[in-house]
Amino acid sequence: APPISHRSSSYLESPRKGAEKALEKSGYLTKLGGKIKSWHKRYFVLKTGVLSYWKSQHDLHRKPQGIIVLNESCRVSRADGSNTFEIATGTKNYYLTADSQPIMEEWVRVLQNVVQRNALRLLLSREDQKPTLQAWLIKVKHGHSRKCWCVLIGKMFIYFRTPNEQNPMGQVNMRDTRVEEVEHISDSDSDEVSQNIEKAMPEPTIGIFPNHVHQGPTYLIFPNRAEQEKWLYQLTVVSGGDPKAGTQFEQLVQKLMEGDGDPSSMIWRHPLMTYSKEPITLPLTTFTSETLQAEAIKLFKSVQLFMSVVLDSSGIDYHVVLAQN
Repeated sequence: APPISHRSSSYLESPRKGAEKALEKSGYLTKLGGKIKSWHKRYFVLKTGVLSYWKSQHDLHRKPQGIIVLNESCRVSRADGSNTFEIATGTKNYYLTADSQPIMEEWVRVLQNVVQRNALRLLLSREDQKPTLQAWLIKVKHGHSRKCWCVLIGKMFIYFRTPNEQNPMGQVNMRDTRVEEVEHISDSDSDEVSQNIEKAMPEPTIGIFPNHVHQGPTYLIFPNRAEQEKWLYQLTVVSGGDPKAGTQFEQLVQKLMEGDGDPSSMIWRHPLMTYSKEPITLPLTTFTSETLQAEAIKLFKSVQLFMSVVLDSSGIDYHVVLAQN
């Protein structure tokens, strides 16, 4: 396969016009004000990776009231049970409401695609960035399977028609997903097609599930178990996981990973993340049964005693028992 850097220049210099058009959108949305928290209808135009807004569609000849640059650090997410979605830029959060759920979902989809495209461009332009993994895999989405050249680079999962292809067929920002091993492909849109794929291809499979928008999962089918385990590990490392799953400690670690372990993050000062002589009352990591949870607590107490009790000749037997435990 050609180096990623060779692909990047062509990708940046010759973007497809059709693809660019698909990343443009305009229309009215209701925006929550910044200083004065009230809702106002504004006309929004998304073009060249920038979301601009005016008071009215008739004011487009004037300077926009504001602009939102959708760089690679932006996050676009919808609010459950409403037509409102959020754009978080890292320095400011924007709340926008559409007139209907389909319109809201279309805005979220296009905005997320723009953010992913911008993140991909930045990623491919960095010569020091090398792929973590790359291989031919079978990708299944909406019941349709296709053999693709798949590349994991940074937190982006990218797929091409061929290793020499300059324009990716698509990409997934792994920080907005959770990754799971699946026994069979389940796609409610195309059950019959999925069943045919499942019968024809019983190979090991991984599912990539989006967290923030109601999109279908992407499935990857592997030629063998070893290849699946290798990809499962690396995809899980860079994925955002389910933001509401796991113990409180695991959720804190997940937030730190999303920020690449920022040393200045306040999360490091959370009581669960700091050293304490107090015994824990609940396991830090997820266990599948209460029996395992109880064993984990006992093990922790043994380790804590082993570390804190002074080792001398009279207590050597006690330390041996602790070590055995």
